[in-house]
Amino acid sequence: DVQAEIANLREELEPLLEKWESDRGRAEELKTAKEKLTGLEAKAAAAERMGDYEKAADLKYGAIPDLKAHIAQITKEEEERKAEKAENMDIDDDDSLALEVVLPKHITEIVSRWTGIPTNKLSQTERERLLQLGDRLKER
Repeated sequence: DVQAEIANLREELEPLLEKWESDRGRAEELKTAKEKLTGLEAKAAAAERMGDYEKAADLKYGAIPDLKAHIAQITKEEEERKAEKAENMDIDDDDSLALEVVLPKHITEIVSRWTGIPTNKLSQTERERLLQLGDRLKER
């Protein structure tokens, strides 16, 4: 009985792991390409300063544009994938398991889970709290 439940959970987990690996792979590839671009731009600038114009030109007009095109292609494919997924499911693509950017709402959700404080209380601004202070005092 327990073994069967473990097997069922593994079957449910497998597609999620595949999706996570896929999302993480795309984000990692984009990050690596951007880091490489920064390094190549620094090398091109250094080569220009040193008077190695052949190397600078090779980087500036060869490797760097190729890498920028690769980054643009990755970004375009990711946007198309998100648009297609949103079209097919008719929802936003917030279910991506590996995100490149952490948003305030993600932090709020995690802190809410850890502390047990409702999300709406965590996301209230100081101004909103002060505006509701009168109502809260009347309740007491």
